[in-house]
Amino acid sequence: PLAVAGAAASGFKAIGEMRPVFLIMLATVVLNAVVDPVMIRGFGPIPRLGSVGAAHATNLAATLAAVFTLLALKRRGIPLRPQPPDWKALRRLFAIGAPITFSGITLSMVYLATGHIVSLYGGAAALGAMGIALKLEQCAFVFCEGYGIGAATIVGQWLGHGKVQPARKAAAAAYRSALLCVIPGMILLCFFPTAVVRIFTSDPTIVSVSASMLRVVAAV
Repeated sequence: PLAVAGAAASGFKAIGEMRPVFLIMLATVVLNAVVDPVMIRGFGPIPRLGSVGAAHATNLAATLAAVFTLLALKRRGIPLRPQPPDWKALRRLFAIGAPITFSGITLSMVYLATGHIVSLYGGAAALGAMGIALKLEQCAFVFCEGYGIGAATIVGQWLGHGKVQPARKAAAAAYRSALLCVIPGMILLCFFPTAVVRIFTSDPTIVSVSASMLRVVAAV
């Protein structure tokens, strides 16, 4: 379901319309937040499923996101019929997307290796601190990813019309906007990391280690 929802969302990126995707994803995130506790802890006739329940809730939300995104594409006249693959187009897509794909895979492997090293030498407290710091770091990635998607759509359309200068201006505007969004968070994590970490845990060891890590994360 997640793959189908992502592929359908890419269709909206191609036509430069991201509002439907945003609304659908927002609705499914809210649904997931409501259903998750019910599936994990149980409620009424629904048994207590623990982590399996969380997985079911996520799959439900992803399935609904995929269905509604595909329906939204169909309403806009985008054909959804199965067709034989266009190998020339696929080769071009692979050439464009391969660097980003491998970059994402490499980043995931780095996080896995870092987690293993942190757990090995720092113990459970250090690993917990790393988890909190990475979750807060992801907030910046969300802003940057959002502006990146928007910029890619607009820049692609300008370049498709052969207009390089407006494409450059769009990319620069996206960069400045993303920077303005993450600067307040950077300041908060740099000067008040302890207060932020205490939102997640009261363990003094984890708070201390997380605060030190967040100062470094904010600086870079």
